[in-house]
Amino acid sequence: AKEQELATGSIDCIWNGLSYSEKRAEDMLLSPSYMTNRQVVVVLADSNINTLADLAGKKLALQSGSTASEAVEANTDFSSSLGEIIKIDNNVKAMMDLEVGGSDAVAMDEVVARYYMTKNEGKFKVLDETLSDELYVIGFRKSDQKLCDDVVNCLKEMQADGKLAEISTLWFDSDITS
Repeated sequence: AKEQELATGSIDCIWNGLSYSEKRAEDMLLSPSYMTNRQVVVVLADSNINTLADLAGKKLALQSGSTASEAVEANTDFSSSLGEIIKIDNNVKAMMDLEVGGSDAVAMDEVVARYYMTKNEGKFKVLDETLSDELYVIGFRKSDQKLCDDVVNCLKEMQADGKLAEISTLWFDSDITS
């Protein structure tokens, strides 16, 4: 829906966790990567699940249409070992499903997982193994080169004066920008 809103002019850019893909690069003007992200698996802190292999036969929740969903599907050995893949509307609902025992784990963006964990300290852990790495970019209409350049230049200025690292540290407890 976000890509359609961009194309129709309802919004001027997509900046909310937009992962780079060849398809998106064909359809939109993309900024250079401003952050690296990984697809991870989150479990309850007291879970005996510590590796992806420990999820064999278990229930994995994920957000429908997300890059986590793509990462799970691409890892056929892992996805075929699962007992069930539960597709949920959004990550918050997926994490709530995990909390109440509807699933054994959630696949999601590490950035979102770490943020969620800071708001629910001690309830969850992230497995060390990851499903995939990805780059976050900003998407613009192909015709909006000037807007893209202005945003990228602003980010470069913020990086140079330390403001970008400061904001990242405020929200994620470390500088995760690239």
